[in-house]
Amino acid sequence: LAQTYFFVRHSTSLLGFSMPFLQNEALRHHFEHHLSEEERHDLLALKDLERLGKKIDQYEEFSLTQAFYQ
Repeated sequence: LAQTYFFVRHSTSLLGFSMPFLQNEALRHHFEHHLSEEERHDLLALKDLERLGKKIDQYEEFSLTQAFYQ
């Protein structure tokens, strides 16, 4: 769950960054719609961690997780 948080907190930035490079109008429209759905999903992961009695600062981000968004 912590690794999900570490990745998902970058998803809106990644989608926003990629859109100007998309040449397919349908795909760009899909990403625009999906972008609004992705906002604040990182907070859902944090709240789930808290419900389990954990805090995000108890975890380190794996290099494999970083590789997904780098």
